[in-house]
Amino acid sequence: MGRKVSKDQLGSIAENIIQQFFKKLGYGVFPNDCPQGPIDLIVLNYINGKKIYVDCKQASRREKDGEIINRTLTPIQKKLGVHILYVDINTYEVKKYPFEFGNKNVQGRKTINNFLEENLK
Repeated sequence: MGRKVSKDQLGSIAENIIQQFFKKLGYGVFPNDCPQGPIDLIVLNYINGKKIYVDCKQASRREKDGEIINRTLTPIQKKLGVHILYVDINTYEVKKYPFEFGNKNVQGRKTINNFLEENLK
């Protein structure tokens, strides 16, 4: 029987997947070394100098309907301009908005690609 993965371990896995996501796109990724800080990663576009502050979250689902749980920023995160990004640790999908994981119609709604275009490119 396998060991149960702790919440902290799941958080580290999610953070590592998001780091690889940005590295594959050619961005600089700078992780925070403080485990309880408001920012998990700083992502930098080396070409234009744009940067974003990221809080990495595992895409957790509600038991009753399977929907991704929408997380909210803390007051300090809002002040700093932090963005929450979600990752499905089973599929390695990285998304900006929980609705992107479902089969719902996303036409006309912003996606991770819109977010990157507006904030890093």
